[in-house]
Order: sequence, then structure tokens, then C-alpha cells
Amino acid sequence: MNKEDLYNELKKMYKENDKNAIQALKNVIAQLSLAEKSKQAINNIDEKIMKIIEKEVKTYEEQLSYLTQREDKAEDVQKYIAQKDFLSKYLPTKMSYEELDKYVRDLLSENPILNDTSKKQAIWLAFLCL
Repeated sequence: MNKEDLYNELKKMYKENDKNAIQALKNVIAQLSLAEKSKQAINNIDEKIMKIIEKEVKTYEEQLSYLTQREDKAEDVQKYIAQKDFLSKYLPTKMSYEELDKYVRDLLSENPILNDTSKKQAIWLAFLCL
């Protein structure tokens, strides 16, 4: 997602009157504006947007873990769930351990050049660090 896509999505959500999506996108845009105004250099704006979205989703998850313990905050819980779910659709899906294991095993079996034990260990370590 790039900056133009972000603003186009915001316009679309205004037309659909999706208040939760609007708020989630405004939060991302505000964080992006702060990052642009700070003295830190932003080499890849698209990558920065993805990091901001990841951070926002994590923030919503933290807020939800706190709010679900309080019965008087049911409305806020629904709002944060909707905002988290909206932003989550822009994040790449993460592979489960089983999917990752299968992928690495297939990769190793399809490439005879990778038969060396040290190469196999290096590949496993690289994927475990993902």
C-alpha cells in the first residue's frame, strides 16, 4: 500500500460512511505524518506505511486485551475489533509453523544442491528468524 492508496481508501470509507475504517485510516495517516515531519529519514514510504499498520494492529490488540476484562467497555471492544480487522486486511498473511515447515522441506527436497548439512541448517535458521 502506498500513500495514494491510503488516501483513496480513506475517501472510499467516507463515501461508505464506515466510521471505524475512517478512524483506523486516520490513525495510520497521523502516524505517517509524524514520521515524515520527524528528522528521521524515510527511505521507503510503502514499507513505512506497512510498519505503521502493523503497529496500529498491535496497539488495537493490546487495547482489546485490556478492554475485554471490563464489562462496561463492550462498545469500545466492538469498535477496536472493527478497526483492527479493517487494518489487518492490508497486512501480509503469516505462515503457520506447519506451512513454513512444509515449504522448507519442499525447498530442500527440490534442490539437490542443498544436500549439504550446513546449507540445510542455514536455510532452517533463516526461516526460523522470519
